[in-house]
This record gives sequence, C-alpha cells and structure tokens, in this order.
Amino acid sequence: MSHRPRNGLFRANYLQGNKIALTMLSNTCLAQPRLTVLIFFCLAIFNAQAQEDENLAETQDWYQIEYVLFEHKTGDRHELRYESLPHFHYRTPEDNRRYQYYFPQPYFQSRNALVDNHLAPVNREETELSDAHQRLARDRRTDVLHFRAWQQALGNDSQSLPMMIDQGLENGWHLNGTVTIRRERYLHFDIDVSLFRKQWFPEIDWFNWVRQTGGIRLDQLLLPLNENQANQDDPVLANKRSWLAVERVQLQDSRRIKDGERHYVDHPALGVIATIRKIESPFSLEYAPL
Repeated sequence: MSHRPRNGLFRANYLQGNKIALTMLSNTCLAQPRLTVLIFFCLAIFNAQAQEDENLAETQDWYQIEYVLFEHKTGDRHELRYESLPHFHYRTPEDNRRYQYYFPQPYFQSRNALVDNHLAPVNREETELSDAHQRLARDRRTDVLHFRAWQQALGNDSQSLPMMIDQGLENGWHLNGTVTIRRERYLHFDIDVSLFRKQWFPEIDWFNWVRQTGGIRLDQLLLPLNENQANQDDPVLANKRSWLAVERVQLQDSRRIKDGERHYVDHPALGVIATIRKIESPFSLEYAPL
C-alpha cells in the first residue's frame, strides 16, 4: 500500500510529482515502441493512484491558521489555587500518538513542508495577527510566548494531527501541549497547553548511601535539588534526576471559528488570539490529460 501524505503542502508536491511522472512515461512510450506494454502497465498504475489522490484533493480546502499565545504578567492567579487540574501528561515525540511539528523561522526558511507531519511557517508580513502580536509584545502587562502561522488542507469532517508545543522558557519555566484543528460544519480551534516550572529531584542510589559515611543526610535527600546539587557528581545521587511539574497552570479550550473571525481565549494566567481563514491552494494541480 502506498503512503499518502497528510500534510497539505507536502501532498501537493506529491501529486505534482505523480503528474510529471505520467508525462515522462508517455514520452518514453513514443520513443521506445518495444517497451509499449510495460510502459502502459506502469501508466495504468500511476494513473489510478494519481486519480485517487486527485479525488481526495478535490474534497479538501486550504486554510491559513494563526494564533498568538501569551502570558498575563499582572493577572490575578489567586482563583487558580482552587482549580482542580487533570493528570498532567508531558507530550514528547516518543509518544505512541502521532503529532505535527512546527519549526519557526529562522530555523526553517522554506515554505514547503519537508515531510507529511511538518508544518511550514508563513512569512510574518503575510499574517493577519502580526498587528496583534506587535501590540502584545510592546505591552508591559503581557509576555508573548510564541506566534504560529501555517497553511494546511482539511477535508470535510476531518481533523489535523495535533501540533505539538514543547518549548523551554526563561527561569526554568516550560510550555507543553497541543493545538488541533477540526473541520465540521465550522472550523474548530482546540488548544490544550500547560505552563509550569520543572522541579528536579535526585534519583537516589540507596546502596551507595548506606555505604557512605558522613555524606548526605536522609532529610536532605527528600528535598528538591538546587542548581549546584543538580550538576554535581555524587555516587549517592546516581547521576540521574527526575522532575515534577510545579506551579502549573493549564489552558484548555475549544472555539468554533467562522472564516476570518478573530477569537480571544481568556484565562487568568494565559491568553490566546486565534484566527482561521480559507485561502486558495498554494499549488496548481491542473495538468493536461494524456
């Protein structure tokens, strides 16, 4: 079974390649009469696959998705003390679940996706939320965590793979979660992201601790590590560390977005401005029939 790319930009390149291959095979057939049977057999296979992919592409529409995620520096988080948070699942690429990945500029300059689960960034000057991003960046009451903008094809009653968010921030803070786009009667923007600080703890080698005399006391082993302890080479600490997410706040919301609308997701600690608009396909899929 052939692999069918899910990402829109990658799929468009994939379809374009199939059509070029069909034209090349046709020219070869005219130049090499003896290979006619073999060539037409290959043409039938390529044409059937290209037609299937073409039908799938016709049921999809292209969209540009943008959002700005920011933190309220002066927000009142007192009410969050009584918030009951669900179990925290730290998302990593090693999870069994498939994710999409966004590589922002300047790390990735091309607008074409490299693989089927890669989202290529849109140039800042071509985005709808660049003005909102600039105002939030200048405002002393907010701290912009990141700004994402990409283009993607979605079929009817479908949803994208979750886009993973895994970002280290200043002073030991971390951001982890997902953004998913669903297309039903309307488009839906689903976000589930946690902001937290990593508190490190030692993984104790109890055998070495029993053998050691005059070393680390038992009560000290039960305390979090400071920066110096976390980097020291001690046989009792087994040179390993584990961590817990502390001071965690979670933003989990879903918004139904009509074409071109801007939505603001409010939260005592975090905020999101999101928009989705329908666009023309960035690739022309028309080609002359054989």
